[in-house]
Amino acid sequence: MGFGVKGVIKKNLEWFLDSLKRGRDYSMVLLINIIFLSCSITAILLIRGRLLGWISKINQIDLSMVLMKTEVELGAINSTLKGFVFFVLLSGIALFIFLVLICSLCQGGVWSIILKKKFSAGFFFKFLFANFIWNSVWAISLLAVIFMIKFPYSFYLTIVLLFLYVHLTIVMHIAYVKERVFNKTIRAIRLGVLRIHYFIIQYILIGIIAIALLRICYYISSYILHLAFIYGIVFGLLVFLMFISMSQFYMAKAITMVINRRR
Repeated sequence: MGFGVKGVIKKNLEWFLDSLKRGRDYSMVLLINIIFLSCSITAILLIRGRLLGWISKINQIDLSMVLMKTEVELGAINSTLKGFVFFVLLSGIALFIFLVLICSLCQGGVWSIILKKKFSAGFFFKFLFANFIWNSVWAISLLAVIFMIKFPYSFYLTIVLLFLYVHLTIVMHIAYVKERVFNKTIRAIRLGVLRIHYFIIQYILIGIIAIALLRICYYISSYILHLAFIYGIVFGLLVFLMFISMSQFYMAKAITMVINRRR
């Protein structure tokens, strides 16, 4: 039993390091992941800046003695509050669409490289449509849990949903890029749920390596390189993306094997 467990762990470590054997492909995947994260963070920061501006306007509103205010003052308050709500809704929808778009473009490219599949305009638009439907369902489910279920149950359920979302999204992306057919992708998602226990070793291994890397990055940036906070963050993100890129090669092999096994 012990030897069997050691053998499985050794095999998974070999799979994890196999990505480095595909040097050019790994470099391309890393570059695309850097572009994906950079675009996502930039979009979020832009909306955050505008949101803080609106919050500042809201904080300047004096709601005390509201009944004593003139009709003009009440109209200005109403206009500001409506503008804030409109901005939140519009920016939320715009950010969602942008993230789905950039995710479909970048992750479609990443998985196409890993699985050695052709990336075409026709594939991109179908993949974009699949991602839009997929992420919309998950977003609605998550919002329903947050707003309709009481704390702390909503918190625990949110953690479960986020884990399932990440796991099944990886399964869905790999299956669709590999097969390019919706019904086979749906079958792979179903097997991703039914056979989720097969991925315990993979996720434990990824978790252990991630925690170790986090501690190593903190030590190197703080005590060896003596980097300023912002440069330490950039260094940490770069190492994190290198790790994520290796994990994608690793999970592609693991998921393909689990989905294709007969039982």
